[in-house]
Amino acid sequence: MGFGELTSVLPPDWEAKRVAIAKKHNLLVCALLAGALGLVLVVALLPSRHRRPIPPSRLIAAFLVAGATEAYGIYRIFQYDKEMCRQLGFLCPHCHQPLYEPRSMINLNGKCPKCLKSILLS
Repeated sequence: MGFGELTSVLPPDWEAKRVAIAKKHNLLVCALLAGALGLVLVVALLPSRHRRPIPPSRLIAAFLVAGATEAYGIYRIFQYDKEMCRQLGFLCPHCHQPLYEPRSMINLNGKCPKCLKSILLS
């Protein structure tokens, strides 16, 4: 058994939904990271008019803009995760909240990350 090949306690249809949401989540996070790093590089490394060293203010501005963009992107990714859970019906039978959270381990413990009740016994 390799990394990521742990046996899930979820029924196969729920596990398939969890994996679909996780794959999309990871793809969006990687795209966001690449975009934020690209933004920092573009803003910080824009050639200055007289080939002087990059002013610290430009670096600070680049990191602030990238940080704000990344914070908003993370917020939007989590909103999209919730929407995918609703569309796929991956909701807790007890509290009706989305079951997907990036580090919830729901596939190993079978518990809702929000209300902590078992979703396997419903």
